[in-house]
Amino acid sequence: MKDILHRLDRIGVQLHTVKDEMKKNVAKTLEQVSSIGYTEVEFAGYFGHSPREIKILLERNHLTAPSTHVSFADMKNSLQEIFAAAKEIGHQYIILSSFYPEIPKTLDDVHRLADFLNHTGKLCNEEGLQFGFHNHATEFQRIDGKLPFDILLNETDPKFVVVQIDTYWVVYAHHDPVVYFRKFPGRFSLLHLKDIDNSPDRNSTEIGNGTIDWKSLLAEAVASGTKHFFVEQEHFTQSTMQSVRVSFDYLRTLNFS
Repeated sequence: MKDILHRLDRIGVQLHTVKDEMKKNVAKTLEQVSSIGYTEVEFAGYFGHSPREIKILLERNHLTAPSTHVSFADMKNSLQEIFAAAKEIGHQYIILSSFYPEIPKTLDDVHRLADFLNHTGKLCNEEGLQFGFHNHATEFQRIDGKLPFDILLNETDPKFVVVQIDTYWVVYAHHDPVVYFRKFPGRFSLLHLKDIDNSPDRNSTEIGNGTIDWKSLLAEAVASGTKHFFVEQEHFTQSTMQSVRVSFDYLRTLNFS
């Protein structure tokens, strides 16, 4: 029997990718993203717009925003404002974008971060929201022989804390996202799709223009329960809007089993 082929039924973009355009004109940027074919967006700040204004712009452009990135400082100091904005706009997930400036240096630091994630996740759950965190390469730098990323996965409650794998940073740190999809099924509700080129600097690049095997990765991600897929890119050799178009066009026709 032949394997059934799949395609992503919805493709999103992390708006940090087009942050320069967002700084100039949020309404126009969302319109352009929608015209490419994206149906979901993930925010990383609202660029001076109120939650109500953002909601109207999303509806006007037939977009949804299931998630938003927030900083460590905002999670500690502005949680109620984050909750209110999320409910107004329609976010389901609040994602801690980075552990900076609380980058763990010891295993005790990692354990404290796990406690913080669980505590914050429970607070989000009480508000009807889901909390999660997004990785960078630092979580894959061993401390006393152990990987902080693995500790955080093992010590956080799946009910309260999901994980958004950033494919680029996992591969950049010389690890394989597929291994984690298989080892921790159900933990990765959201994914950052970010390719890595074969230059000495190992920069991010458009999906399909790098070295990641997207057919295998997406097949494993879907099988493990990933629901939302956001294109992200940080290094560009052409306009950012053209880059997100290239990534979308590649993913739109990509079949995987």
